[in-house]
Amino acid sequence: MEDGYVLLANLFISDDIKASSTVTDWRGYNRTDDLHNQYANRLLSMSSELPDLYQETMTELGYSIKKGTVMMYPGVNPEFLQMILARSG
Repeated sequence: MEDGYVLLANLFISDDIKASSTVTDWRGYNRTDDLHNQYANRLLSMSSELPDLYQETMTELGYSIKKGTVMMYPGVNPEFLQMILARSG
């Protein structure tokens, strides 16, 4: 049974990345965003687009994720890490 395409999600852990201070304020990244870090931008370019079902689920949980968001997450604090791990399960 075919399950669909492989999804590639990335987590960039750094104090030097553009991100909101809280997970609920974070709207996601698009491939055209400049994160002002060559390594973060490289991971951003390789990340899969967030599937509609993921986006719907995150919206139901109170996140305001913008359309076209890719699966690239800032590892800026434990709250972000918890959100990412919860979504990957």
